[in-house]
Amino acid sequence: MSFRQYRRTSSGIDAGIQAVGYALVILTAPIWVPVLLLFGAYQSCTAPERQAATAAREAQAEAARVAEQEAVRSRVPVSDIALSNLLIAPELDYPPSLRPRTSTRRLDGRLKNDSYFRVTAVGLNFTVKDCDAKECEQVGKGSARIDTSTPAGQARDFSTEIRLDGYPHARRGRLVWNYDVAFIEAQLDSPSKGDSR
Repeated sequence: MSFRQYRRTSSGIDAGIQAVGYALVILTAPIWVPVLLLFGAYQSCTAPERQAATAAREAQAEAARVAEQEAVRSRVPVSDIALSNLLIAPELDYPPSLRPRTSTRRLDGRLKNDSYFRVTAVGLNFTVKDCDAKECEQVGKGSARIDTSTPAGQARDFSTEIRLDGYPHARRGRLVWNYDVAFIEAQLDSPSKGDSR
């Protein structure tokens, strides 16, 4: 068989296969067309249910995340940590018209951990007062997060930033900074050998 005869034979076979395929599609249309229509209708009917199920799963995951975060933040009481050697960077002397609406101050210090857990973060809330010999006036507030990895029974130095709303400035006399612990994050940490706690 020559190459031209082979090509004609192959073309004829391909055409025959295509014709059979078209015929099968047409003959089976009464079967697969209703199936496709039913599948589309099912998808449309169940779409709200699937969306609701997805939303429910996402809500459960978020609730679990929040619960885990609350559990992490309730392991260590405030009395089990101590902050010392706190040093707040001095303010810059901006003219009143150029003082920013928000500002940051560097905070350095040492964190001591007397709990049974490794402390990984501590949140602080600050209030800033302008005080003279007679009275004080609150002029700002802010917050700071100390990211650390302080094992049980040990201490670590830290450096972070206090984020303030406004730019506290001493007019009466001097700025007085007060803070309270907003949260403590911790993870399980095995006591060291010889630890009798």
